[in-house]
Amino acid sequence: MGANLDICMARNVHLNWEMELEAIVHGGKKDIKLQSYNDCELGVWLHTTALDTYKEHDSTRHLVDIHKHFHMSAKEVVASLKQQDQDKAKLHLQEVRNMSREIISLLTDIELRSLERQNKGKKPTKARNLLLRLFEGPFSAMPEDFKVLDVSHARLVHLRWARDLTKTFGSRGKNVCLQSANNCALGAWIKDVGLKIHPNIDEIEMLDSVHQSFHKKAESTIHNLIHKRDARADHAYLDMLWFSRETIYLLSLIEFKLLNSDTIFSTQNLLDSSNLFIASMKKMHLDHHGGPSCHIAK
Repeated sequence: MGANLDICMARNVHLNWEMELEAIVHGGKKDIKLQSYNDCELGVWLHTTALDTYKEHDSTRHLVDIHKHFHMSAKEVVASLKQQDQDKAKLHLQEVRNMSREIISLLTDIELRSLERQNKGKKPTKARNLLLRLFEGPFSAMPEDFKVLDVSHARLVHLRWARDLTKTFGSRGKNVCLQSANNCALGAWIKDVGLKIHPNIDEIEMLDSVHQSFHKKAESTIHNLIHKRDARADHAYLDMLWFSRETIYLLSLIEFKLLNSDTIFSTQNLLDSSNLFIASMKKMHLDHHGGPSCHIAK
């Protein structure tokens, strides 16, 4: 099964495994079946499909390394629990959380770059024109964005915008038009969809705060670059990257929690012209009580 996971399923399988590990640390479960880094679902996918299909991306090779270390820390969590050392278990769990965020960020980067390559050179359509606007600008939100910008789109659009923003820092912030957190495409989703339609998902309020902080750090980076305060700019830039990674992680977690919601199934997915992604998400939902299971034909 692991070799046939697509990138979206790889993210959700990983998140499910992380949630199980969280559960045993906090007393929700007594034990967990630990697999090696190359035997788990994500590991099998990484060492077969990913290294072959996405080998040109540096993120893929980095993901292999960080995933291996993720499993090492997870093993330390379980070992500490068996020794009844709760404090040590929580310490290793924090390492797991940090690496999990990096894993989700790298998977999103691979996903975005793959989609960019697939879409390159294709003839524009009405749907594609909207996709190009979301991906290539202008990046300010428009009233219709919330109708098509589902949580998965929001995650990818944020990464594209953040990635392109870092490229502008080479010009020391000159001629950079930085929009407000509420006016970017992700801000529109948080305001018009997330907070209004899903008030029961606590992570959306956390996302709102983290996303606001991301924009503040981006503004601080540009301001300090313009005034040639390089040390302060570097510090703000590193903070901005941290908030960006946290934004992507929270969006992935929200998407994971929406697997039992009609929202994630009914929103038109412009990034996938077939129904394969929707069908696989529904399959994962049906199998959710027994653990994520998805079979996607190549």
